[in-house]
Amino acid sequence: MNYHCLIVDDNEDSRIMLSEIIALCGHSFAEAKNAKEALSIYKNQAFDYVFVDWMMPQMDGIDLIKELRKIRAVLGQTSTQILQQQLRTQWCIVF
Repeated sequence: MNYHCLIVDDNEDSRIMLSEIIALCGHSFAEAKNAKEALSIYKNQAFDYVFVDWMMPQMDGIDLIKELRKIRAVLGQTSTQILQQQLRTQWCIVF
């Protein structure tokens, strides 16, 4: 099964590392370097998973997740899983 993922991280190296892992697993992805960009992309594409950095400038990961959940509810996207990066070393699923 192929998944479409959104990677949101202000650190380019982190985005590259995660995108390479996702691609190696045979999945597609889009990248955003900040929350504003992520919100714009999320409104125009359907994603199975969203990987969100915990700490970003302008809007942190928690606030971004709140906004993504609002958009998901409006668009009726109940299947999107939002993942949040903690301490840049561990990923956890946030429902």
